[in-house]
Amino acid sequence: MTRAGVASIIALLMLAGGFWSCQGKFPGYKKTDNGLYYKFHVKSDCDAQAKPGDIISFKMKVYAEDTVFSDDFMEYERQVMDSSRYKGDLYEALGMMCAGDSATFILSADSLKQYFGFEFGLDSAAFIYADIVMKEILTSEMIAAEEDSLMKAETATFEAYKTANLTGFNELLPGVHFLKSADGKGPAVNDTAILSVKIIGTSLEGDTFWEASMDPIDFRIEDDNQIPFNWNSALRELREGGKGRLVLTSPNAFGKRGFRQGMVKPYQPVILDIEIVKVSAGMKEFEGYSIGQFVKRNKITEKPVAGGMYFVRQQEGTGAKLKSGDKVMVHYTGFYLDMGVFDSSRQKGEPMEVIIDKSDVIKGWHQALKMMKVGERARIIIPSSLGYGADGYPPVIRPYSPLVFDLEVVEKI
Repeated sequence: MTRAGVASIIALLMLAGGFWSCQGKFPGYKKTDNGLYYKFHVKSDCDAQAKPGDIISFKMKVYAEDTVFSDDFMEYERQVMDSSRYKGDLYEALGMMCAGDSATFILSADSLKQYFGFEFGLDSAAFIYADIVMKEILTSEMIAAEEDSLMKAETATFEAYKTANLTGFNELLPGVHFLKSADGKGPAVNDTAILSVKIIGTSLEGDTFWEASMDPIDFRIEDDNQIPFNWNSALRELREGGKGRLVLTSPNAFGKRGFRQGMVKPYQPVILDIEIVKVSAGMKEFEGYSIGQFVKRNKITEKPVAGGMYFVRQQEGTGAKLKSGDKVMVHYTGFYLDMGVFDSSRQKGEPMEVIIDKSDVIKGWHQALKMMKVGERARIIIPSSLGYGADGYPPVIRPYSPLVFDLEVVEKI
C-alpha cells in the first residue's frame, strides 16, 4: 500500500472507534470503558497527556495480524489534537499519551468498512493495530511562548540580512522587498491578467525549497489569496519576460506554518527569484497556453481531436464503439489542470448513468464516450468550449477553465 493509502487509513482511524462488539480478548492488552484496547510499551509518570487544542507530533505504523500497510513509521508533525468524535477512536488513544510514551492500540477493520466504506481486503472480523510513539505535546501557552521567541528571532535575523544584502531594493510593502533584474518585452500585467510565473525559492541561508525545474505557477493577479506570497505589487512592476528578486518576511510568505515538511520553517523569511513567462489579458486568452503546457509536462503524444480535445486511451475496451443513444454507466474523476480533484463518482461509491448525446453532461463527455467501448478507460483533456464555457460552474469551475477527466465505461445497459 502506498504512503498516500496509509494516510487515508490514518484519516479514517481518527474517526473510527467503538462501533464493534468485543470479539474476544487480546492477551496483554487492557480495555478502556469505551472499548479501546491498548498496551503501553513506554509509559511516563506524568499528568500532561495530550488534550484538545494541543499541538502534537507523533509517529505511527498501521498493520493487521497478517498485513503490513507500511514497513516504516509515518511521521505526523504539528497536528492539532481534537476531541473524540466516537467512543474508542484514535483521539481517545492519543489523549492517553504523554510525550515519550509508546503504545499499541486496536481498532476494528469491520467498523471502518461498515461506517466509512473503506476496504482493507481483510476478513470482517479482523482488527487494525496502530503502533504510536508520542514525540511532543505543546500546550497553547507553550505555543504562544515559542511563537513569540520565533518572531523576535526572525526580526533580528531579517534586519541584519536587510542591512547587508538589500541595498537598492524597493520596499513595496512592509516586509516585501523587490529588485527588478530584467524588464521584459511582452504584455504588461494589468488588473485582470493571468500569469505563469517561474520561481526559484531559497532561505536567507541559501537552502533551496523551490527548484528551478519545478512547474511554473499559474496565477490570477486579482486573486490575492490564491497562494501565500504577498507579491502582487512586485508582479505589477514587470512585463512578460521580466525577472526580479523578492525577499519576503514570513507574514508575506509561509507564516507560522512553514512549507514542504519543514524545508521552510515557521517564521522564516524567504527569497523568490521570479520570472514571468506568460501574461494573458484574462482566462480566455490564457486557456490555450495552459492546455499546451499541461500536454508538454505530461508528455502527451496524441494529437487533439475535434474541438481541441485530447483523448488518451489508458485501457482497451471490448466490443463495438459506443454510439449516440447508448445508455452506459460511467465512473469518472474530474481534475483541474494542476490535477486537484473537484468531483469523482468513485468517491461517491457508484458510477453515473449517461445516455450519449441526450444526458445533461458536458459536450466533451459525449464526444469522448463515442470514441470508447465497454470496459475502456481514457483520460480526456478538454477546452472550456467542450466543458463549462464562458460561464464556468461557480464556485467549482471558473470561466474558460480547461479540465481533465478520467473516464471508465463500466457497462452498457
